[in-house]
Amino acid sequence: MWKYYSFIFSLIVLLGCINTANNILQIHITNSNPQKVYLYQTASFENDPILIDSISNNSLDTKIKFKIPPADQKIYQLIVSPYLPSIYFVNDTSQIEIDVDLNDFVNYKIKSGVINKDFIKLNKQIFPKLNQLSNSKITDLDSKNILSEIDSLYLDLAKNTNFPEVALFAASNLNFDGDVEKMKPLIQSFKSRFASDKALKRYIYQSEKFIDTKTKEFNLGDSLPNLKFRDIITGQNISTFTKNKNIIIYDFFSVLQRNDTELTDLREVIRKYGQDNVKIYSFPVDPDSVLIQQYIKNSKVDWPHFSDYQGWQGEIIPKYYIDSVPYLFVTDNNGLVIHKNITIKRLFEKVKK
Repeated sequence: MWKYYSFIFSLIVLLGCINTANNILQIHITNSNPQKVYLYQTASFENDPILIDSISNNSLDTKIKFKIPPADQKIYQLIVSPYLPSIYFVNDTSQIEIDVDLNDFVNYKIKSGVINKDFIKLNKQIFPKLNQLSNSKITDLDSKNILSEIDSLYLDLAKNTNFPEVALFAASNLNFDGDVEKMKPLIQSFKSRFASDKALKRYIYQSEKFIDTKTKEFNLGDSLPNLKFRDIITGQNISTFTKNKNIIIYDFFSVLQRNDTELTDLREVIRKYGQDNVKIYSFPVDPDSVLIQQYIKNSKVDWPHFSDYQGWQGEIIPKYYIDSVPYLFVTDNNGLVIHKNITIKRLFEKVKK
């Protein structure tokens, strides 16, 4: 009986070791003399890329090994510096081997699981286009067209892959330029195909929130909702609706991004037109009350500021349908929007004219 339990215990320990051990990614690079080879875990829609490791090299025939987590199905990016482009792959099996011939980059090989077939197809389609973009003589129009073609490849991959991690990667690389009509079919497709995937659920939620904001956003000629708040600086109760018919600047920003030039330009607008004619209401979106108070103290701003210290989840941002900062609304004497999503620099240029 003791031998039986001893055997079970040993088996559990062995399995534990297998589950926690790293896999070995083997890379064979020929016909090149790479200065350095980098391995990243790629960025997603909500995370920055993570450098796993980098290895220096000075051989024309290079064999490299990286340690990576065991079959975590995360997406990785292999960069052979100074050569382009990068190779993307999924860590989908316990054994991954990549053979790269830089004289024939398009025909690289990945010995791995089925998921990487999607990436091999994508990479081979994108490689020639990236090489075209690296041409110093390329025109702006050609560059724009090539980027549009690359975007179409990512969209095609997102629509047709059977693997949620690949779909999320492709969607994260898409550039919709705020066109919600392009986004809607893809989001509906994700909801029907990958309803149980947690990462894609987050992407769908964020995308639908963005679509809702873009659909309802205020346009030129619209009236903005009245807002009553207590000024952080003076404690005075303020209403954004005034009988004096002032021009009002609604300034949505993050204190982490605000710079001295923007503050100088806002002060110049007030100086030029006077506080009786122009009102500025600033709304920091940061959730940190200490950070905001410190900013107000250091910057010595003297116009009204308001924050409920709830960031993007507070009452202000949803009321004005804003999806990014900095963001300015400017309303005229009748309370109608005459400028939206304009930078402080651009606003100041208009004031100078």
